[in-house]
Amino acid sequence: MRIRPLKTAVGAIAVTGLLYLMAGCQTLSAFEEEEDGNGFPDPANQVIELSEEERAFSRALAHFSTAQILELNQRHEEAVAQYRLALEHDPDYLDTYLRIALNLIRRNKTDEAIEVLTQLVERRPQDAQALVWLGSAYRHKREMDNAISAYRRALERAPDNAAVYIQLVDLLIQRGDELEAIELLKDGLEKADETLNLYRVLGEMYMRQAGLSTEVDEARRYMELAIATFNEALEIEPKDATMLQTLADLYLRDRQYAKAIDAYEELTRIYPDDIAVKERLAYAYELVDDLEGAVRVLQQMATLQPTNARIFFALGDLYERLEEYDNAIVNYQLASRLNRSDAAPYLKLAFLQMEDAPEEAIAALREGLEYLPDNPRMLEMLGYVLFNKRDYADAIVAFREAEREWRLLGEEAMTPNFHLYKALSYYFNDQPEEVPDILWMAVEGNPDTLEAFAHFVFQDEDEERMNEAVSIFTSMHEREPENTAVLTMLAYVHSFKKDYEDALRVFDRIYELARDSDDQDMILNQRFYFWYAAANEREGNHARAEELFYQCLELDPENAEAYNYLAYMWAEKGINLEKAKEYVLIALEARPDSGAFIDTLGWIYYQQGRYEEAYDEIRRALDILPDDPTVLDHLGDIYHKLDEPEKALAKWKRSFIIDPENEDVSRKLADRGIDLEPLRAQAEEGEADDAAKEEADVEPYDDEPDAPEQEPEQDEETKHFLLEQGATEYHDAR
Repeated sequence: MRIRPLKTAVGAIAVTGLLYLMAGCQTLSAFEEEEDGNGFPDPANQVIELSEEERAFSRALAHFSTAQILELNQRHEEAVAQYRLALEHDPDYLDTYLRIALNLIRRNKTDEAIEVLTQLVERRPQDAQALVWLGSAYRHKREMDNAISAYRRALERAPDNAAVYIQLVDLLIQRGDELEAIELLKDGLEKADETLNLYRVLGEMYMRQAGLSTEVDEARRYMELAIATFNEALEIEPKDATMLQTLADLYLRDRQYAKAIDAYEELTRIYPDDIAVKERLAYAYELVDDLEGAVRVLQQMATLQPTNARIFFALGDLYERLEEYDNAIVNYQLASRLNRSDAAPYLKLAFLQMEDAPEEAIAALREGLEYLPDNPRMLEMLGYVLFNKRDYADAIVAFREAEREWRLLGEEAMTPNFHLYKALSYYFNDQPEEVPDILWMAVEGNPDTLEAFAHFVFQDEDEERMNEAVSIFTSMHEREPENTAVLTMLAYVHSFKKDYEDALRVFDRIYELARDSDDQDMILNQRFYFWYAAANEREGNHARAEELFYQCLELDPENAEAYNYLAYMWAEKGINLEKAKEYVLIALEARPDSGAFIDTLGWIYYQQGRYEEAYDEIRRALDILPDDPTVLDHLGDIYHKLDEPEKALAKWKRSFIIDPENEDVSRKLADRGIDLEPLRAQAEEGEADDAAKEEADVEPYDDEPDAPEQEPEQDEETKHFLLEQGATEYHDAR
């Protein structure tokens, strides 16, 4: 502490002494009446007469002033001695006791300070301030019970003193008596003269109790009390920004988002340049899905802080969610330029541009890598973009570099998705021998990545690639012969290749392993039973297929594909036709626009000899699936029954051109003397005969309205991704 020069100190103390004098001194004796030649009393002849009380006061003043000089010069022990002398001459002056106590406390003599203040309380028992000082001394010594007692006695003498309530509440909280503190504050609100701070503390107490409560209803009650308390405080001082922000935060926490927004908006009017308030306001708008409102607030923030990259990144995210991708890209670009050390904007740019503008996505990532050359996340994203662009060799390079950087960082941050796409890059780059080990790393993190890998495999109908997929899963099976997840994928690939005998062999093995496994319910799920049943049906095991389909429906009573499959299986054999109709109607209730399900219903009518009803349904199915060879074959059979041989022939021809491997259609055409070689040539060229198409589209009834144009039921990718779809229609798989 810097000590002022003595002259300055004396001047300050003179003022203190004067105040002391004004506070308690009586009038001095009058001057004697002797005058000098000018009519004024002669000072040399004057004698000031003081009473004993006045002399005591003067001595007290002298000692008090001396003590203050000593105190200012850090001579606390000497100062205490002088204050004590002052107290002997004037034992009623309150500040003397306080000065003694403070100096004793500075010298770690708290017990002596308490003794002095106790004397003061005894001398002035009705003085609330004396009790407050005593309480503070006890608090300094950490004698909480004595401190609390002193503050309570002070409140008895001055129940309107808000500051004493605050100090006592603080002590009760430290002692763990929070509910008692709340009751004390409520009492203070009825008695104190200035209640604003009492409301503030009470509101905070309610907030704390809401956070500590383990019971939902109790926490809810305290939250409501906190909100009500701060609202009452704001009625006293509506412009108190601190309490207004607390109330806004409470509304936000309590999911009263509209009220939170109103409170934050009011705060922005009080503090229009407060970024923190605007940030919370933007967040509140997001929570009510008012993204435009959030954008408006963030744009205001960007005006206030045009070099804040975080604001522009948040704007980019909002525009992305609003699907205003051009605006999102602009803001991500601004964020990347304002903070070159942050990879996030570059990653966002790449993600938004990888589908429609892959070159720009690559450029954004390469720009980011100039500033962050070893960033594994950007290298990984580069791999994804290159994979999506089908630059598989370059994708492999990017994934390798990313993996190297991850390992150098000592982080196990490579996700199953990373390993999956790395494996796929090798697969499509004709390096299948590299795939199993990489795919195992993906599977260890997430077994579902096997299905994701199969998703890509099923999109490629190239026989050589399908054989590679079989080799990959076979290799993985050899590594872990009892891994049912790998076996399941192997069975699905065999099914997709129509190698039903091999598929059934693998399904049987899975079924055998699962029966002794703790994960039986997980392995033998509804999808497994569906494809296991389908493989049995294809191999002619119809009774076993029915059993398995029923097990599928037991696990998934709303499985429309299973209902349809059973119905069509029976319809093909011409048995259980009423039950088949019941089942296909259940399937159609779930998916009324399924061309395959409608075809099943039409084929049931056909088998029942209800040819006109069959025609109506099969024609409706063809409107949905115009190039489905099975539906065309069925329509040809119906024309044959309706005695329309030319139209029947046209439909069979068209069915054969689409699927020349269908032996049943081949036989029908051959039996009618049709040369199959020209049709087979058209099939190989991928071109249908226009005349055959025109013939096939002729309707038997002139008054039948044109069918509305409809999109195919499923896009090609979904048709091929049998696992994601859960199942495919029976006739499609044929």
